[in-house]
Amino acid sequence: IDLLPSKYIFIKQCSRKHEPHYNVSKYICECWNTISNLIFIVIGLLRLMDENLYVGYEELVVLYTLFVVAGFCSGIHHMLNYKYTIFLLVLYSNYSWL
Repeated sequence: IDLLPSKYIFIKQCSRKHEPHYNVSKYICECWNTISNLIFIVIGLLRLMDENLYVGYEELVVLYTLFVVAGFCSGIHHMLNYKYTIFLLVLYSNYSWL
């Protein structure tokens, strides 16, 4: 059974393709996914270095700190690509705030 009308056929053609493991580097499992997480770290660190951010905007400090943590956690997950690394890193980042 075809559930999508013919005008939505492009959705079927745009399926996600996984990056080949260890294709670019023999040390990093999904190299381009790992590199793409750098933008989270860079934006978070740049915004945290802004001195005006701390005056009255404490929530933004938490947000940009989480940007950095998410960038590191996702980068480590894509670098190692073990089955449960993402869950361990997310649990660590959530409980490190307590």
